[in-house]
Amino acid sequence: MSILRSLTIKNLILNKKRTIVSIIGIILSTALMVGIGLLFSSFQDYMIRETISYSGKYEVMYSDINLDKLGDITDKDFSYFYQKSIGFSSFESSNEYKPYIYLSSVSESYFDELKLISGRFASSDNELVLSSHINTNGGANYEVGDTITLKYGKRIADGSATLVNDSFYEDESLDIIGEKTYTIVGIVERSNYEDYSACGYSAFTLDIDKTGTGNIYVMFNSKSNIIDKAKNLGKKLDSDSITYNSTLLALYGESTYGNVMKSMVSMIVIMLSLVSIGCIIVIYNSFAISVMERKRQFALLSSVGATRRQLMYMVLFEAFIVGIIGIVLGLGSAYLGIGTVIMIINHLIGDILPLGLNLVTNLLFIVIPIIFMVIVILISAIIPAIRASRVSPIEAIRQNDDIKINKKKIRTSKIIYKLFGIEGEVALKNIKRNKKKYRIVIVSLFISIVLFISFSSYMNYTINTTSEMAGEVNYDYYISFYDDGNNDINEIKDKIDSIVLSDNVNSYISYSMSSLPMINMYEYTKEYMKYYKEAYGEIDYLLNKDYDYISVYVLDDKSYNDYIKMLGINGDNIILLNRFKAVSYDGNRRVNYNNLVIKDGSGYIKVCNFDNLDREEIDSNVKSYCNKNINNIYVTDKYTELMEDIVYGNDIKLIVNKRIYDVIFDDKLYFTRYNITSDNTGNIDKLAKDLDSYSNVNYYNVYEEYRQSNNMVLVIKILMYGLISLIALIGVTSVFNTISVSMALRKREFAILRSVGLTKYGFNKILYFESLFFGLKSLLYGIPAGILVTVLIHYTLSDVLSISTIIIPWRAIFISIVMVFVIVLLTMMYSTNKIKKHSIIEQIREENI
Repeated sequence: MSILRSLTIKNLILNKKRTIVSIIGIILSTALMVGIGLLFSSFQDYMIRETISYSGKYEVMYSDINLDKLGDITDKDFSYFYQKSIGFSSFESSNEYKPYIYLSSVSESYFDELKLISGRFASSDNELVLSSHINTNGGANYEVGDTITLKYGKRIADGSATLVNDSFYEDESLDIIGEKTYTIVGIVERSNYEDYSACGYSAFTLDIDKTGTGNIYVMFNSKSNIIDKAKNLGKKLDSDSITYNSTLLALYGESTYGNVMKSMVSMIVIMLSLVSIGCIIVIYNSFAISVMERKRQFALLSSVGATRRQLMYMVLFEAFIVGIIGIVLGLGSAYLGIGTVIMIINHLIGDILPLGLNLVTNLLFIVIPIIFMVIVILISAIIPAIRASRVSPIEAIRQNDDIKINKKKIRTSKIIYKLFGIEGEVALKNIKRNKKKYRIVIVSLFISIVLFISFSSYMNYTINTTSEMAGEVNYDYYISFYDDGNNDINEIKDKIDSIVLSDNVNSYISYSMSSLPMINMYEYTKEYMKYYKEAYGEIDYLLNKDYDYISVYVLDDKSYNDYIKMLGINGDNIILLNRFKAVSYDGNRRVNYNNLVIKDGSGYIKVCNFDNLDREEIDSNVKSYCNKNINNIYVTDKYTELMEDIVYGNDIKLIVNKRIYDVIFDDKLYFTRYNITSDNTGNIDKLAKDLDSYSNVNYYNVYEEYRQSNNMVLVIKILMYGLISLIALIGVTSVFNTISVSMALRKREFAILRSVGLTKYGFNKILYFESLFFGLKSLLYGIPAGILVTVLIHYTLSDVLSISTIIIPWRAIFISIVMVFVIVLLTMMYSTNKIKKHSIIEQIREENI
């Protein structure tokens, strides 16, 4: 065997270029598959850490559980912490909507969920830990070491008592049930479990007796089948009230929304299948070509006594050497490449990745690609070797087994002769005689085209989805205020006007808002009906109700006039913006709706028509609106760039100017907002500082936020273009390897043609025709297959994103068409130019490469 090993190594060294190309193919394939795993692991790790930082590490929460039942469970495959409500205590809060301290006793492990600012955690039920939010938002001044006596009780709202820390009701009261003195031993950041609408600031003491009823937060030891385990545990705890940490579960590979997981799994299967096929093709081609080149050598070895087992050993030993080198370098390339990408990401969007992205290795995503590569290399080596061993030594030495002459099969059309002459006819006949060799080229090109188009399509969907999720708008700054009854609205408006009318502002739109009831007398689109049913569970209510509350947007005169001019209408009109964006949750599905219309078409509709209503009495306010000449409303789905944020939200929107509003409506406008475009948001920031003294004014530099969002989109583009480039390199490697070797094997054929008078022009003509044939045939199959995968991607994501149209990657298709011909032609010309430099006689006499 040592002789065979030496012969194999010598053969690899003598055929350096083919060996290098084979190793490069394995390196690229390994780097791609391992790199995808590293990226996935790194982003999964970051998202898990980020999710835990704002929503907690629990996976499932059970409400109002008797803690004694936990002791009855002997086979605990989970850890937990719990919280027991004690009551609410009033204090002098500066926030009228949060007038209470919400007191609860917790398990010692619960404190691990809190972030300590100062002091320590409670070690007894006489010590208290307070949320810093009570000082910063509630106007209190509690410090570590203070002693506080709390009279606590239950909230009484709508005639019923509750210990739930939800929204505050103006007419609620407090039923005192106890009193206790505590020592404040620690101040913590606001708890993740305190809702922003909660009426009480969180305060925690240590639970000593470990009995009673509370909320139990559970983390399972194994992160698989969590939802099923949660349901089984719920049965043991006699609880049907299960709340899932849905975001965290999704990151562990489970989702309470079945269509989300189905879409994710489908996308992963599609992408990995395409990548796997590409890797298989490039590696198989490398070994198939290697065996094809050495067929004569194997035949000579067989003729002097080498057995099939020994020949198989040579092929497997070559696969071992090439595989080891390729896989090791591929692993190193993956870590180097992904490590570099993560450094770039942390640099570009470090401001919005506060926890930092780390290079994380999940052994599963390393072991599986390596096993896959080993299997592919073995199969790629064995199959061609078996086929080669079946050819008799005589046939292999003569090298005539690949060309099967059959007069009927090699007939060519007269059109080919007229278009390309004798050279074209010779080229086509040669292609038909050597179908097996050329099939490898076609398949390589086909896979490359499908991969390029598919990943380009996936990138389009990913970037569009990311932009939608970021809620990208077309303005740079906004200022808003509301009438709180304490500040001078006219004074505020004058200061804002001085900002928006300054040289720092390019353009702006201002609108005020009011929510009003209106008669609902028009037909809805099927899309809106579907959304309404999924979001609210029934359509009958939508169809049968007499009127609905809708949002009225009052534009400033200039913005309104520009808007109706864009719509091509004249005079004062009430405009219904027939478009909205929303998310619905129906049962086990999550669907994102973008740019849905409420009513088909455009034009005018009547909204105030009492003739067909069955009700004898209509709300007097509604009737008064309709009696003030609201007969027609202009319906449109068009809006200006500065109105982008109005579209967000699933409410029905009427747009008017101030003159129409004052004539028709009597209600008070409760909110005003300015959307601004500017080349210098920094100066606007400085001017807006004058508004800090008003508690009812908000301003925000949208440009800075979306600069980070754009960086995130840029990062996604870098990742996707990186993957596409790597896939393109794999395809190019396969095509180059296949064509260059095929051309080299045809040295004698080309030499004979040149010896009988084939000119350089004719020779090039043969190459051009073969390139044209390869390109056309691969495109004929590759483009439809790529579009088919694009359609699969569309329908995989449409259930979650509600995408109305299929995004065909026409740019990628055009690039594929151009690059196929360029790559094939350049490769053939490169290979044949080397052939032309050699003597015709030497090439005819040459028996191997």
